[in-house]
Amino acid sequence: MLGRIRQAWRVEPTRVYASTEVLYLASSIPPHPGLHVDENLAVVEVVDENDRPVPAGRPGHRVLVTNLVNRTQPLIRYEISDAVTLAEGASPCGLPYRRIAAVDGRSDDVLRFPAAGGGDVAVHPYRLRTPFAALDELRRYQIVQDDRGLEIRIVPRASAPTETPARVRAALVASICEAGALPPAVDVTVVDAIEREPGHAAKIKLVKKVASRDAAA
Repeated sequence: MLGRIRQAWRVEPTRVYASTEVLYLASSIPPHPGLHVDENLAVVEVVDENDRPVPAGRPGHRVLVTNLVNRTQPLIRYEISDAVTLAEGASPCGLPYRRIAAVDGRSDDVLRFPAAGGGDVAVHPYRLRTPFAALDELRRYQIVQDDRGLEIRIVPRASAPTETPARVRAALVASICEAGALPPAVDVTVVDAIEREPGHAAKIKLVKKVASRDAAA
């Protein structure tokens, strides 16, 4: 999406992390990476499952937000169930604010794979989705993990080259390896559409885990 905006309007889009409770939590300052936390509007704490602070560079389990400007309905350490990763190091543009490197909504699943050094490793959705940002030939995609490995469902554009499935597979395998995991069997399936999840929200999960491939159909 960002690539298509740049191509169409020749501008660098500004990204915003917002919520109903606080409105603007963080925003980008192109061309610098990351989202700068609006620390004059809110206190943003990235924590683990036990509400302990998570260091920069590692995804948190949730976010605790304290609104500093809403006097009508003050919120103190209000829980937002996003997996946020704080950026490491100081801002390259000189601002004194912390930066957010990635935001993952809880609609997607965290997938686990065998680790290269033994045990297993959790791979967060943002890492699995990152390769697809450069694949403009896709209209939609979905990553499904089951007992047989990964199935990548893609809806290619009419102009997509024939090697698109191979490119998708290679990009995802490389991203899993970069996370320190051993990639499983990866199948790429071309489909006409990606089905929405059941329920009133009717969202599309881009990354999800199911018991079997039949359950994901």
